[in-house]
Amino acid sequence: MKSQPTGLGPWAVALAAALWATDAVFRVPALGKLSPLAIVWAEHAIAFTVLSLILTARGRWRQFSGLTLGTWAGAALVGAGGSALATVLFTASFRFVSPSVSILLQKLQPVLVILLARTFLGERPVRHFWGWAILALAASLAVSFPGFRFGTSWNELTDFGSSGVLLAISAASLWALSTVVGKRVIPALSSDAATFLRFGFGLLALSFGLLLHLGGSTFAAGPEWPSAQDWQSLAPALLYMALVPGLLSIVLYYSGLRRTPAAVATLLELTFPVSAIAVNALFLGERLQTSQLLAATVLLAAVSKISLSGIRSEPSH
Repeated sequence: MKSQPTGLGPWAVALAAALWATDAVFRVPALGKLSPLAIVWAEHAIAFTVLSLILTARGRWRQFSGLTLGTWAGAALVGAGGSALATVLFTASFRFVSPSVSILLQKLQPVLVILLARTFLGERPVRHFWGWAILALAASLAVSFPGFRFGTSWNELTDFGSSGVLLAISAASLWALSTVVGKRVIPALSSDAATFLRFGFGLLALSFGLLLHLGGSTFAAGPEWPSAQDWQSLAPALLYMALVPGLLSIVLYYSGLRRTPAAVATLLELTFPVSAIAVNALFLGERLQTSQLLAATVLLAAVSKISLSGIRSEPSH
């Protein structure tokens, strides 16, 4: 018998996806005062603190005592790579391309998951995967470079737009790698405990990056370290990003996913990019060209076909 949606499960998945779409409205303005590294560090610090209180209240610290060295190593890779570095790259991409383009490129994640699983886990792609994957990649190029205008000189090929595309795809690749690692290494923990490890190791990696003072890199470049007044003015935005499209959306997503067939959840997740395009146009003035919107439709259709064939990826937020 096929699984059927239960109760509020599908609504929870759709709401989580819609909440992800509001992230850029706060992340883009924050880039005016904070570097991508500082923004993501603050988000992780807030989420880690809240999760620590939740685990203490629920008495769930004991489940960490039996973890193997391999599990800790996998959790560290997921936290440092998939949570910390990927989010920094994703945030940095907003400086170079429209947030809507970055979000659409993030939807390539299921394609990348299958490619990585084939390389590292020996898993065979589903039937017709390659055709849909090529179509998704072609559509992503059309979204990134309207009219496939890549430029004819080295300077044009490495301009701001190309840098933003590279950062966004690198972030999606790290999220895909984290999915593959998490599939094999991280055991069945409670969702709050698994999320705690993700944010905990992410916070360690980000703190190390801040200590190295990477002021001249793409990841940390930006305004000088903000004053206490700047931090205070940004506090509402940072709290919102960490707690709403961050923690709350993840809790809603996993809660809804347990009561929703994967095929239904895959379609509901389209609420994220579609809502993001609308929200970014309304609040940030980031409007895509007609050709980009058409390519986005093809991209989402191709990725949905791949996901509906049995491949699911972890949420990036």
